[in-house]
Amino acid sequence: MHEVYPFPEDTRIFLREWARDSVSQDGQLGSEPARPVLVLHVPVGGDADAKRTMVQKINGAVADAYGLPDFAVFFLEHSLGTVAINGSLLADDQQRVADQTEAYS
Repeated sequence: MHEVYPFPEDTRIFLREWARDSVSQDGQLGSEPARPVLVLHVPVGGDADAKRTMVQKINGAVADAYGLPDFAVFFLEHSLGTVAINGSLLADDQQRVADQTEAYS
């Protein structure tokens, strides 16, 4: 992720797993095989080729770990004005604005 989003102080990973009998896929509870969904909350921008490489690596890691190569990845992009850390908008952090501008230019 740091190749696309070089902001390591803000990287947080959360895993949430549900039992198959509590998940509906195509209208069916407990259908097999499971088709996981990965949602990435990320800054707006980033190099498209780097994103392609990143999702290929993520796909390989998930396929190896879970044996489930069929899954979707969604990027939810957030501007610096829509994210707050420790009570402050990232848009108000001039160093973060400069770092992100440099990273994506």
